[in-house]
Amino acid sequence: MGHMANQANGRIRGLASNRLPVASRILLRGHRGPTSKFGPFLLGATIVLLPLQDHLPSVAGFSIVYIMFGVVGVYVLVRRLDALVKVSRHPVFLAGYLLLSVGLVIESVHSNSDYSELMRYGSMIAGALLVASLCSDERALRAGMYGYLIASVWLSVFLFLTSYGALDAATAGGFEDASRIRAQVFSGSSLRVNLNTMAFISSQGVFVALAFMLTSHSLIRRLLFLGVALFCLIASFVPMSRSGTVIAIVSTVIVLLKYKARRLQAIGAALVLGVGILIWAPDAAFSRLQYSTEAHDGKMEGRARVYTAAWKGLPEYVGIGVGTGNFFKEWANRHGLGDGFGRVYGAHNSFFQVTIYWGLPALLALICIIWQSYRSLPKKIDDASAMALYGIAISLLLWMMATHNLYAKEFSLGLGLIAGAHQWDRRRIASRRHPVKRILGQRTPTDAPQRKTDSVQPRRREEACTRISAPARLADDE
Repeated sequence: MGHMANQANGRIRGLASNRLPVASRILLRGHRGPTSKFGPFLLGATIVLLPLQDHLPSVAGFSIVYIMFGVVGVYVLVRRLDALVKVSRHPVFLAGYLLLSVGLVIESVHSNSDYSELMRYGSMIAGALLVASLCSDERALRAGMYGYLIASVWLSVFLFLTSYGALDAATAGGFEDASRIRAQVFSGSSLRVNLNTMAFISSQGVFVALAFMLTSHSLIRRLLFLGVALFCLIASFVPMSRSGTVIAIVSTVIVLLKYKARRLQAIGAALVLGVGILIWAPDAAFSRLQYSTEAHDGKMEGRARVYTAAWKGLPEYVGIGVGTGNFFKEWANRHGLGDGFGRVYGAHNSFFQVTIYWGLPALLALICIIWQSYRSLPKKIDDASAMALYGIAISLLLWMMATHNLYAKEFSLGLGLIAGAHQWDRRRIASRRHPVKRILGQRTPTDAPQRKTDSVQPRRREEACTRISAPARLADDE
């Protein structure tokens, strides 16, 4: 009788699923999604190769990561076009379109208009759209998180093998000594990656590993992921990057505070990481964790000089900016954001940089992107992927305060994962709240507003429940 009941329920489940759109059939199959294993593999592989984009030889002028995004684009157009169309209306991307529109209008107003930077911003949003189209289920999101973890681990291994020993044996008396040691140690590095980017990528592995540790039920896995987190944390100190160190520590602390369960394990992990920093982090790295706007030997520290110049020039660009073309042509060198010989450094801060380009309207549009991204984050941190995604979002926000390259692929990946995960997580929550309606293909409050005064609706719901449960009861009676 039980076997017959299972068969009846299976037939009903199959018939009901045929009446559903593709997104609802995903829910009946356990939220695994219609994508094959190739989609999550592409997502994870793109993240793993991210540190090598400037190291591996380019093909026809395109980096390896750019080519990977091209492969992802072809796959999405062939297999995931419906998902691309749907996710393109996500609030995060609507805010991105707003930023592009504001930049386009204001740039056209200025003399010496240059739209190349705006095209880079558009490429970043287009890449995020492709990533969001792939991240349509929990398996894809988990593949992305493992991609971050693998990228951080292999880069940390490289830093330990090539630079840790020399830094650990060096001593520095202050910021200038530490900067000199840094230049000497990494002058012959075989990996052509910006040192700040190295530290940033290594730092992302810390909270991703902690997310898997705190949600694991196996003692061996918890110890393994804790060791990986400590390893990546120490490696983030090796490039002697102030921004990378701050991102690693602040993001990890916020993620641990956000996770409500297993408080004792979280506190224990924090203590282990803190003790590990004191024991294994190179002493020279601490000497470079200084920031001062005072001039030494007639020169101000690089980042302080750039921030000071951007702040002093605020009255000139706060309205509608100076335009991208004017910024690179003369404005940057004239206001201390260049070396005086044509080389432009940038503001080293995405908020400053966007405001310099297109003024306060562009800054408000950028804040709108951040706000919509925040609203799209999981409200309940109850699994490893959600916890790691929260950490990725925090690290990107902090990274925006240290880099002016808002078009970097790190932002494409992060925004895409946030928007894509929000799409399927919202459908999953709706299916849990209204399982009968989802099976029958009826609308739920997430699909359209329901009329509370409709007296026929309760009777329809009751009839639906009767149709589903009746075959199972008949089978049991037999």
